[in-house]
Amino acid sequence: VFCQISLVSSSALSAALFLSTMGAAAATMTLGEAIGIVQQWHSYNQDQLWSKRGYDIGLQSMRIDILNTVREEMRDQVTVIISSLDNLMVVATLMLSIGFGFVVEGTFPPAEKDYDYDDLERQLLIVYAVLAALSLVF
Repeated sequence: VFCQISLVSSSALSAALFLSTMGAAAATMTLGEAIGIVQQWHSYNQDQLWSKRGYDIGLQSMRIDILNTVREEMRDQVTVIISSLDNLMVVATLMLSIGFGFVVEGTFPPAEKDYDYDDLERQLLIVYAVLAALSLVF
């Protein structure tokens, strides 16, 4: 019981000492010091607000930069695809014109009525005809 009383009395004593010290500090503070403290608090709040706004603007700027990078990458890929399509169109046009030229000009060997082709020549002639037909399709 004595221990609890001494504990309560020591905490009450420290609280009273703290309040008397704060009261003395508050009593010795002048009006100018109080205004200075309020100005510092207001300045700190304004600095914090502007720092948050700066952070938000930096974050938005970073997002815009990322979108610009993605847009430029997509534009580069489209440019590559279009140039490859242009090359494919040129190759297809040349192949089509050459294929029609083969068909119109008649590139097969002349048919001789009394000439018999052996098996190898006949197979090569069939392969040639298939390849000529496929050149028109593809």
